[in-house]
Amino acid sequence: MYTSRIPIKRLRKSKRFYKRRSINQLRENIVSGVRISMVFFLGFIVLVFLEFLNYLQTIAVDLPTPEKPFGKKSIASEIYDRNGKLLYRVFDDEDRDPVNLEEIPPLVEWAFLAAEDANFYNHQGVDLGAIVRCGIRIIESNSNVCGGSTITQQLIKKTALTDEISIERKLKEIILALKIEQERSKEEILEMYLTIVPEGSNIYGITRAAKFYFGKEISELSLAEISVLAAIPQNPSRLSPTKSLTPTSSRALLENRRNYVLDQMLKHIDQINESAKENETDEDILTIEMITEARDAEIAYRDPIFPINSPHFVFYVQELLQQRPYNQGQPFDLAEIETAGLRIYTTLDLDFQRVAEEEVRRAVDVYGKRYGAENASMLALNPNNGEVLAYVGSYNYFGKPSPEGCISGRNCKFEPQVNIPNTLQAYGSTLKPYIYYNAFIRGMIDADSLMSDVPIQINNYRPKNYEGKFYGQKSARWMLINSRNIPAILLTQQMGPANLLREIKNWGYTTFPDPNAYGPAIAVGGGDIKLIEHAQGYAVLASGGMFNQVEVISRIEDSSGRIIYEHKANPTRVADERAVYLVNDILNGREGGVGYSFDGRDIAGKTGTSERQTETLFIAYTPEIVALGWLGNNSNVGMRYGATGFTSVRPWVSSFVERLGDKIPPTPFSMPSGVYYSSGHLAIKGIDAPASIGVPSQYRVSEILGVID
Repeated sequence: MYTSRIPIKRLRKSKRFYKRRSINQLRENIVSGVRISMVFFLGFIVLVFLEFLNYLQTIAVDLPTPEKPFGKKSIASEIYDRNGKLLYRVFDDEDRDPVNLEEIPPLVEWAFLAAEDANFYNHQGVDLGAIVRCGIRIIESNSNVCGGSTITQQLIKKTALTDEISIERKLKEIILALKIEQERSKEEILEMYLTIVPEGSNIYGITRAAKFYFGKEISELSLAEISVLAAIPQNPSRLSPTKSLTPTSSRALLENRRNYVLDQMLKHIDQINESAKENETDEDILTIEMITEARDAEIAYRDPIFPINSPHFVFYVQELLQQRPYNQGQPFDLAEIETAGLRIYTTLDLDFQRVAEEEVRRAVDVYGKRYGAENASMLALNPNNGEVLAYVGSYNYFGKPSPEGCISGRNCKFEPQVNIPNTLQAYGSTLKPYIYYNAFIRGMIDADSLMSDVPIQINNYRPKNYEGKFYGQKSARWMLINSRNIPAILLTQQMGPANLLREIKNWGYTTFPDPNAYGPAIAVGGGDIKLIEHAQGYAVLASGGMFNQVEVISRIEDSSGRIIYEHKANPTRVADERAVYLVNDILNGREGGVGYSFDGRDIAGKTGTSERQTETLFIAYTPEIVALGWLGNNSNVGMRYGATGFTSVRPWVSSFVERLGDKIPPTPFSMPSGVYYSSGHLAIKGIDAPASIGVPSQYRVSEILGVID
């Protein structure tokens, strides 16, 4: 039997062969597996990337436009007096002034850049290096808050996106930053950032912050002050040096942040100076010595106030801005006033206003105490154009109501924020000049016609004079000077109260809506008026019969300085200048009237005392000014006996006019043609008035006791 044998050597070779072949196969399998895994991994990466792109497209749908951060920002409006002195700033939630980068000193610009984004001029909206550094810091500190946002990103965060902390918002911020940098210059981006940057205390933007904290223009700031403004935006509510809830600790935090700003400026000092030289500045704008001095400087902060001068007037101005067609034929709405950056130049003269405020304080402190009054008011206007020169609405706008614990609108003798000139008040005898004017023009009397001051009765109405006496027959001149009630009531009854009221409606009065509803008592205070309209009415007398609507606005400019309104007087004749002159001649203090005179000036005047002495008035006027004063109590509680317009108001109104004498031309009342002297008495040519008028029989009473011969 034959048996085949395989050599042992060959057998060993076969085993090695198969072993090697198995290893190679394994290697091939591993490589193949890796390749397949890589394909799947790369496919996964591609899918993730495509999904990410799709996600970016999805969030980009709701992305604000690159224009949004540059939309119109609210700018505070400012109200000035006629000479450009600031009265008040009007704003909504953000008090801001516009910023022009060309007017910003380089050190101000670089203080913010050094603190927030030193690489601003080199990146394209996103600083990847800063983001990486920020990420490392977050990991090391286990915090989810870090800087790293560029100026462009901060601008977007404050104007176009919410403050939520999320990956989606951050991605939107990055995408929008890249888009903005493609469409806007660095200068535009920085200018808008410096306009909207929060500086605490409702203050936004560096120009407003400079004024608020230091009372300076941005160009006047020291490096120490600049570093403060650059420090605050990191945490405005905590770092504001004057409005924080804990100012002491805030000052310490602010000091640390301010030093950080200076350290960053020192770190980038070469970059800052090199940038200045690129702008044709040979000398260094920043030195180590300057930084050292700024670090050691004592900083003086302005008091944290939002000043307001003449508050009653300012709020009256805002009221009229929303009522009259100052905005190219339309009224402004409140939002426009608060956000449009208007420059509103009023007619008020702060020199006149200061004197008026002093006289009103004296009125209450002296005459109020003497006669039992706790409030006073005053206004003055130019009768030739209606422009208000002074306007004091109460004794003290910021005072406390009195007596303590009183209820507003019921029993407060003093209500500080009630605007007396623009609320209804009694007028006492101050309508009498209008009555005599109407009697003159109708030929009922002339200035020297004899009239009767005797007891009368009209239906159930039995009027009397202030002191209860009667003087019999006297001239019309004497009756008006001495403000006798009976002659004025008789004239009113005979000409018709409705006719009188219809006449003075043309003089600007709006508080007698139905002239037929009033009787002869209208002559002595049987109604209510607004004092602002009363001054406007007396301006008709002062100007010789011309009506000018009361005006509080001189001009209005928009935020770019373009004039959108300018007052131009438009006088209208509403009264006969001849009859007006007769009234003025009678009331002229230089001629013995109830007015007064200094330096030989013509100053006419009329007193008024309400029933029960609840309020007293005096109105002084010349061809150049009308000054009206009021004394009383908001609760209409009567004053003590002896309180009259002559005793309690005339002294301080006269003082007001005299103190401002050098600012008021001494223009006399000019006699118009058609007025002449007849037998030594003034008369109107063509109007024959009787030498005397008696009391109609139906108004006579049998009692004549009390009549003084």
